[in-house]
Amino acid sequence: MHAIIRRYEGVDQNRTAELTGKANETLVPKLEKLSWFAGYYLIEAGNGVFSSLGLFETPEQGKESTNVVAT
Repeated sequence: MHAIIRRYEGVDQNRTAELTGKANETLVPKLEKLSWFAGYYLIEAGNGVFSSLGLFETPEQGKESTNVVAT
């Protein structure tokens, strides 16, 4: 199992609900189409900081997921 952890700073605190909604509505469905996708978690740390955890079978799949999401 391979995990990618990302940290996002400076998120507008008035738009956190919008961010989580977009992740659930657009990002997660894209990732779920990948046969090797194992999970995605978005964590609100407060003060405009979010972290995300993506789970994949291999490091290469984690890198490929970045390309899939960017399209």
